[in-house]
Amino acid sequence: MLRNQSSCLLWLWSSGVQEGDLRLAGSPRQSEGRVEIYHDGQWGTVCDDGWDLKEAQVVCRHLKFLSAKSVVTGEEIYGKASGPIWMDDMECTGTEKYLHTCKFKGWGVTDCSHKEDVGVVCDTAEGTFSDSSHIIDHRAVLSDEMGELFDSGAFCDLSITAQSLSTDDQAGTAQTTETTTLCGHKAILSKVDAFNITEETRNITVQVVQSCIPHFSSFIRYVALCA
Repeated sequence: MLRNQSSCLLWLWSSGVQEGDLRLAGSPRQSEGRVEIYHDGQWGTVCDDGWDLKEAQVVCRHLKFLSAKSVVTGEEIYGKASGPIWMDDMECTGTEKYLHTCKFKGWGVTDCSHKEDVGVVCDTAEGTFSDSSHIIDHRAVLSDEMGELFDSGAFCDLSITAQSLSTDDQAGTAQTTETTTLCGHKAILSKVDAFNITEETRNITVQVVQSCIPHFSSFIRYVALCA
């Protein structure tokens, strides 16, 4: 069993921002804030037109909270945002996994101002998925077939590279200091949304801090176990 790996696991999961990722901004509390979505390389806001608890539920579940408590409107609460307003006239059923799969006008198509940016308050009464501690327990096993496939390294169709970067203080540039490459299987890891694996994917690279490199193989096995 490997303990005290919380910083490594959290860093691995959060190292890359993906298209459609969400965050709550403008509040000291992680469970509430202005809704912002990442699109086309930039964070932007969402207009409150059409918003109710169905849309808020999608946001809160995406952010690992169990449910939504309320919808908040206006810049007075969470401050004025800058940048694009990415979404308007939202229409969710409340069961969607991603906000951008709900119906809306189209990316950047809006008649709103930032005064109409929407916020949400997520329910923490039953707790959240905590990142305060993580334990990788190797007593747990994959199913017989998947476990044998993962451990044997046979029939690999996915190359996973962990790359550690350091900064040259004088030049101010990032330099690669260490890499390790693992053999993976899309049949297992395609279920992990953070890796964004498609049928065409052959190689993925994950940026990690150098101290996490020795634990990367254990982390990937743990991810496969939970997939």
